[in-house]
Amino acid sequence: MEKINTRLSPKTNTSQSAEKGTVSIRKRGNSYEARIRLDIKANYLKGGDKNPRLTRSGITEDIAKQRLAQLIIDKYLVKSNQEIVDEEVFSDECEKNLKGFSEYMTLKEDFVLHHGVNSFVSFDELARIWLNFKRDAVNPSTGKKISPKTVETYVYTLKKHIIPNFSQYTISEMTKEVIEEYISNLRKEYPRAAKDTFLMIRQVLKYCKDKGLIRKVPDFDLKFPKKKRSKKTKLIYLPSDRQPIWLDILEKDGRDFCLLFATLLQTGMRPEEGCGLLLSNILFDKNIIHLHNAHKDIVHYDKEFNIIGHEYIDDELKTEESYRDIPISDRLKRILITIYDNRKKLREIQNKVFDPSKEYVFLNTLGNPYVPERLDKKLSSIIKKYHLEHMTVYGFRHSFATLMSEFGMDKEVLREIMGHADYETTEFYYVYISEERKKKEFEKISNKTPDIFENKKENQSTERKKIGYTGKKIIRKKNKALIKISA
Repeated sequence: MEKINTRLSPKTNTSQSAEKGTVSIRKRGNSYEARIRLDIKANYLKGGDKNPRLTRSGITEDIAKQRLAQLIIDKYLVKSNQEIVDEEVFSDECEKNLKGFSEYMTLKEDFVLHHGVNSFVSFDELARIWLNFKRDAVNPSTGKKISPKTVETYVYTLKKHIIPNFSQYTISEMTKEVIEEYISNLRKEYPRAAKDTFLMIRQVLKYCKDKGLIRKVPDFDLKFPKKKRSKKTKLIYLPSDRQPIWLDILEKDGRDFCLLFATLLQTGMRPEEGCGLLLSNILFDKNIIHLHNAHKDIVHYDKEFNIIGHEYIDDELKTEESYRDIPISDRLKRILITIYDNRKKLREIQNKVFDPSKEYVFLNTLGNPYVPERLDKKLSSIIKKYHLEHMTVYGFRHSFATLMSEFGMDKEVLREIMGHADYETTEFYYVYISEERKKKEFEKISNKTPDIFENKKENQSTERKKIGYTGKKIIRKKNKALIKISA
């Protein structure tokens, strides 16, 4: 057990404080507490205590000391981007005493060797380190960081799959067999989640390889088939005969979120695009909506990816193809003109400047733009009030794409209106082929090829009537003729 280095004063016979950088252990109930007082150099100290006292507990002395060593490293020797601090942090006396703290020295050497990453930590902690690195890293080809929504997806996978199932493993224990077994079991019920989890694990492994924690990333046997819509999966959409009914109800209701839903249904816009739509985006003289803005709810996380707040901001659209022009129908144009005129009158009554470039088309009761995450409850209230069928906010986009496809819109035109890079995405994710459409298309083909699809049984009966007998009767007549001759 390491003890505090103390000196007794001959006059007072009292113990003086321990030297900076030495560790003491004391028993506290059923655990042990490791304590240390440090001495921070003035040029490194940016506010705070120059002589901080740090403590950590554990069920054994060794665990308590390991946790204390980890705390010192995290607090003073590693930057937020996981790089090692290259300047001297502690005083010479403190640094000299720390060399006798074996757990600290081992951990420090490990951090230096692996560029700021501790090889002893669990895989879920390594995933957190990677994700902190990932969200701050700038893509050299685009000059941008990953989007906050992508971070949200990673955080969901981290909390739903990696933390509950891989916290017991270190990086060296994340073998091919361990990973493949989990992913194989997961994909039986949740193929999409299995793929997302696997891709994230592989990225963490690549990061660890770059840091020198592992020699190579395993060569996995996992193969994910090309995207294929399950036969059990039905896109949520409104059939063509139901869309006018919904539009009548939404327009008659007249509340801003209802008119937003009506706009989504008639344009196929993404929810965040509709929320971020500005009055200046509507080019009434050209009958188009010019999309270049999205309003989003951005979640902010701490280093452990606990939610610390939300921010509602205007942001870039999802992809380059998302910046597009969408034609508007006469019905939608009438709705949008009414909103434009009413907003202009309201600003005049309020003695405020009316600036279409700063006016969101759809506003909540507080006068702020909607965010997609808040629209689900609004839609549920409409469905309940008017006794409508189940629908989702994104279902309006599916409904628009399906309707346009059914009425024969050119594939490339539909792709561009939807804001996709290729038509395969539009067709796979957004266009639903109904049973009614299948029948109609089949009838078209049948009418063009009557000789192939005509009723063969009826034709045979007609032919038999013309001949007057069947093949079977011919054989019988032949048999009777043969009998007479032999007689």
